[in-house]
Amino acid sequence: MTHVKLFLRTASVSILLMSSTASAIQVTTSTDENGTGTNCSLREAVQTINTQASFGGCVFTPGDAVIELGAATIQLSLNIGVSDRVQIRTPLAIGGQGTGQTFVERVGAFDDDIFFVNVDDPGAILFEGFTLSGSTGRFNSAIDFLAETGVELILRDMVFRDSVNETGAAFRIQGDGNSPVLLERVIFEDNVNFGSFAEGGGIDCSADESEFIPSLHLVDVIFRNNTVDAAGTAVGGGLSSVGCDLELENVTF
Repeated sequence: MTHVKLFLRTASVSILLMSSTASAIQVTTSTDENGTGTNCSLREAVQTINTQASFGGCVFTPGDAVIELGAATIQLSLNIGVSDRVQIRTPLAIGGQGTGQTFVERVGAFDDDIFFVNVDDPGAILFEGFTLSGSTGRFNSAIDFLAETGVELILRDMVFRDSVNETGAAFRIQGDGNSPVLLERVIFEDNVNFGSFAEGGGIDCSADESEFIPSLHLVDVIFRNNTVDAAGTAVGGGLSSVGCDLELENVTF
């Protein structure tokens, strides 16, 4: 059963702190690079933290878990075979300069989720301060989170925009892990999920009916002009939650 609460309890999700003593990896190019060149791309920065080793133009320092994006439009464009997506395998934080200054978008031959979060080690993942747009394809999302027990996901001050996917919401949560997911001050606008089994234009949270289910907590979230465009079993233009524990405070549809 999905539980919907229109009030806020003290959030159990822990906040991933950006320690002033820890270094951060600076993304220095808006071009999508994968092990080439002397600049540090977003894809290379994530891989550097995943592997705890320098990669491409990104230099690893022990303790690095923060990626800083500048005021730029960062384009993910590479078609690199089986998986084009940027895969997050370990707890980290990715922060931009604000939704009106930092943009991450899919372009060109790129055909996959933009970010795929599949973390086995307990900890928190934070996305903050940028606009994410343009995911497209079959079963794709801008952020696809595979819930695992002990892993927390935080989205703060974000915009999800202009995703058009066949059976894929802009933000998707799947799995049966007991994962807290917190969204604060997030906007979903102009996203389309089409196909006969489309669920959620903005958010799709799906979980097995078990004692270990994701908890989705939305605070100051806006859904604007999101649709599921299909006949049959398609449901939830803005939000679909099946089997997740859902809490909403000050959410506008």
